[in-house]
Amino acid sequence: MAARLLTWVWIALCLGALVGAQEAPPKKKVPKIGPKHGGLEPQGPSGSTGPGGQAQDPKPETESPPAREEVDDLADLLPPETPRETWDARFLINGLKGWPDDRSRTDADILVSRGEQDLPVLRRTFLEVQVPRLKAALAEILGRLRDDQSYNALVRALETTSGHEHPAVYFRSLFLIDRARAVPDVTRLLEHRITALRNSAEAFLNENLRREESAEVERYLTARKTSVRLRAHRILARVAPLESIEHFIAGLGDDQASIAQLCLERLAEVSDPVILERLAAEARSFPSRRGAYASLALVLREERHGEEILQPSDLARYRPSLLRADPLEAGVAAVVVATLGYRSDDPEHAELLNREAPTALVAALAVRGYYRDYATLAPRIVSRLTLLSGESIGREVPAWVDWWEKQHTQFRARRRLFDVPAADYRHLVLYYFRGDEGGAARPNNLLFRGLELQDSPAVPGEFILSEDQMKRLMARIEGYHLFKRQSASEARTGTFRELRLQLYNLERTWIFPEPLDAEIAALEVELFESAHENRWQRYWDRDAEPSFRAFIEANWSWWREPRSDLDQQRRIKTMILAAYQGLSENVEKLRALDELDSLLADAQVREPGDAVSILFRIRDEVDPERLTRWVDVICHTPETMVFEPLTTYLARLPKGAAGPLLDQVLAAYPVEPVLTLLDSEREALRRAAASALWRFAGVETEERLLGLLDDNDAGVRRGAALSLGQLRSSRALEPLGARLAVSDPVEREAICEALGRIGGEQAKNVLAQASLTGSVADRMAAVHGLGLLAPEVGSAALVDAYVINAGGEAGHLAQRILRNRQDAISTQRLRAQLSADTLSARRAAAVLLGSRGDRDAIPVLIESDRLSVESDTEVREVLTSLTAYAPLVEGASYSLWWNANREKPPAVWIIDALRRENVEVEADVPIRLDGRINPRLVEILMVATEQDWTPLRTLASRTLAELLEVPVPQGGQRGTDSERLRDYWDAMWLQHPDHDV
Repeated sequence: MAARLLTWVWIALCLGALVGAQEAPPKKKVPKIGPKHGGLEPQGPSGSTGPGGQAQDPKPETESPPAREEVDDLADLLPPETPRETWDARFLINGLKGWPDDRSRTDADILVSRGEQDLPVLRRTFLEVQVPRLKAALAEILGRLRDDQSYNALVRALETTSGHEHPAVYFRSLFLIDRARAVPDVTRLLEHRITALRNSAEAFLNENLRREESAEVERYLTARKTSVRLRAHRILARVAPLESIEHFIAGLGDDQASIAQLCLERLAEVSDPVILERLAAEARSFPSRRGAYASLALVLREERHGEEILQPSDLARYRPSLLRADPLEAGVAAVVVATLGYRSDDPEHAELLNREAPTALVAALAVRGYYRDYATLAPRIVSRLTLLSGESIGREVPAWVDWWEKQHTQFRARRRLFDVPAADYRHLVLYYFRGDEGGAARPNNLLFRGLELQDSPAVPGEFILSEDQMKRLMARIEGYHLFKRQSASEARTGTFRELRLQLYNLERTWIFPEPLDAEIAALEVELFESAHENRWQRYWDRDAEPSFRAFIEANWSWWREPRSDLDQQRRIKTMILAAYQGLSENVEKLRALDELDSLLADAQVREPGDAVSILFRIRDEVDPERLTRWVDVICHTPETMVFEPLTTYLARLPKGAAGPLLDQVLAAYPVEPVLTLLDSEREALRRAAASALWRFAGVETEERLLGLLDDNDAGVRRGAALSLGQLRSSRALEPLGARLAVSDPVEREAICEALGRIGGEQAKNVLAQASLTGSVADRMAAVHGLGLLAPEVGSAALVDAYVINAGGEAGHLAQRILRNRQDAISTQRLRAQLSADTLSARRAAAVLLGSRGDRDAIPVLIESDRLSVESDTEVREVLTSLTAYAPLVEGASYSLWWNANREKPPAVWIIDALRRENVEVEADVPIRLDGRINPRLVEILMVATEQDWTPLRTLASRTLAELLEVPVPQGGQRGTDSERLRDYWDAMWLQHPDHDV
């Protein structure tokens, strides 16, 4: 039963919907809209025109469906007789719906460019639509059109919810239409009931209000609401900071702590002496509220900029308020007393700073219950407590209370001035850190200590200074007036320097952000000079001295006595060699190696036995980089007695690590010890010696190398062959040629290289034969050897190898060698190959000749391109570079172009190419006039050398070089060739100043 009831209900609903649809009035139709920015199409409302400008009768509305459905809602606002211009405006307005996307921005720009003709429809649409985005877009356009009649409508829109979503757009439009009226209207919104609108008005005024308009904001400094007064102060602090100083001074006494704090922050940044004096006068009214905040402003300025306005004589005014019940009065008094006492050098202020001031500071920080000024006072209290104690507790109130309960009986406050008695220089500590991003310490941090030491190992960067050295550094610090600078209050972020002095429990720290001023930069130089002067302390020999104290005491007297630079350098060298194994830090070891390298580079510093000491210490070295450095140091001072153990040790290393090091050692020693290695049982040593003997030319060396060609080890034979090649030994030609047929592939490669270096017809014949037969590797080795021969000997054979091996790896290698060598012999040989019987030989010769710019290769290249089954990329690239022509259709032949242009000079090819590149040139420019070069043609070719298309640029450079009879450019580089050729042309043209074309 329930199912039947639901069925009848569904049928009734469907019938009702059908009847409603039949009785609904027909939807209003609108004329057809044309292209987006082109207005209407020919059929339009009355008054529009059709094709040819003839009048058209309006068609029935039912025959003009809208072009866009989204136009309907705007079209309903227009009567059928609306003029065409209004329809165009409506169409553009419809495009604003997506504001602020790029498309809607384009529509808005078009509406602005159309000027005042659309203002009526813009105003009407703005009043009638309620969509916030569209309304804001229209408001922006009305503002850009400076439509004064829309001003009141824009103001009213701000009172509606649609105007609240994009208030900044309305503010800008009001300022564009009438700035004088807009300033008070927008400023008035600072008191609006909606917070978002108040925030937008403040942000807009911050960015757009002018100094001369600040009086309008000043009226709100005395507003009843705190938030309004605070906003007005914030705007003035940004827009007119100096002009509103009086208001900020008055604001120090505001009952609302947020406003008073804003004013003191602003006044703390003022540097004008008159204003600072006025602020000091206000501070003298302490303990009034305004005097309290003025005092905090002066303290904050001193903290940030080091400017001391309050003086120790002012302590008498603040000290009585330390124990007052008013938390603001007591807290400000404690902050000021701590500040003045810290930089006072009066001994009577010590008790005040050790007892009364810390007690008042902790009490003001730990006061029970909230009071309105706590947020302003708390940061200053914490900074003073940190300054006096050196503790880094932050704003942890219970921790400060607990600390003071434990420390108050024996607390000794820090002071700005260090009074270091002579006896206490032994206990003074100076830290210097070079901080990087994130506050981490870089290498080269310095730690200077006096002579009173703990028996603990030195840390990297720690140095012990004598009393005289400490006094000298302290005199520099005092001379740079650092004690008058504020202690560390800046965050350790970014790139900074940190200087810290410590004497017992007294400590001063300074943070210097980059860029450093001249005094701090000079101090840094002096600190690192002191470190360099005491650098010997880095090299503590832990085997010789049980403790760092013993090490210092053992060497202290030697280094404190006058010594020559040479004596000091030799002493440092000896200490490095003794201490190297005990250095635990890689940074310290690398630093020691760097210094040892620089010391041993001086022949006067080197002494007999240095290499022995180094060899003793590298036996257990496993770091390849460090081992290389040690071997390099030994090679500075080669000694025969370490040659055998050193080479034996290196021969035990893995092959990849031993080879370069052995070569380095053998290059540093004379021939006699190297020859002894040829009798070694270690193959690695014999191979290294055979490969190194080429450095020692002589009959004995040559005899030994010829004998090594029959050695049992292929590596030794290979090294001997390479050395004979380097020596250009003609006696080795026959044995090397004989071994070419029986040796292994690696040895054959070395033999081919040696034959190429020795040179001569006999070597050429052997290599030429090897380049035509055998494996790919053997052919490539022979081609490489042919490439080492002198061009007059090997070029013809190299061309033959290139043609025979065309398409293979050996052919590609020969082609690369010939591309870098453009001698006449190879060119003549290649031209002869243009008439070879096989197409592959002709093609290979033509490709190489064409890459050299030889136009005789063009017919052969076209033939190869036409007969190839697939498109030959290499051939086409060469053809394009020779002709500056590239077929537009893939697979098209160059034949048609060649038949039409073969009789024309290359200059005409270039002109045709420039026309294709849309460069205007005169047609049929002759090459010469009356037997002389045509300057107009030269200028056209110069233009072609600057084009982006590489084939055109290359062909133009070659043609221009031929025309001017100068060397053909090799690089084909844009700009370089053009400048060189223009220099040639200018020099030629200057010889004929009366040349008239």
